[in-house]
Amino acid sequence: MRWFKRQFDRLVNKVPVVNKIYSFGLEISDALIEDGKFDGQIRVVNVTYAGLLTKGLLTNAQKDHVFVATAPNPMNGFVFITKDYEITNETMEEYLKFLTSLGKL
Repeated sequence: MRWFKRQFDRLVNKVPVVNKIYSFGLEISDALIEDGKFDGQIRVVNVTYAGLLTKGLLTNAQKDHVFVATAPNPMNGFVFITKDYEITNETMEEYLKFLTSLGKL
């Protein structure tokens, strides 16, 4: 599996525009994973922002940091601090499916 990953990374790094997008996506996902390891896990939450209910990721429960991704690309979004959230039972996979389907699930 590592061999395949190295080969894939080498191939992607040769494509001019794709290599920038791929490396940016890896940085974001690594940051979220590292934050989740520190806190125990990243939780999917329902959060009210600007008077609207949306889904987000509670990335730091101690500091109430919530990441709200933009659809259909979950690599973009914004982080804000709020106590106005409700933890759901959804998995990260369900959250990503929700985002990439533009909320049609």
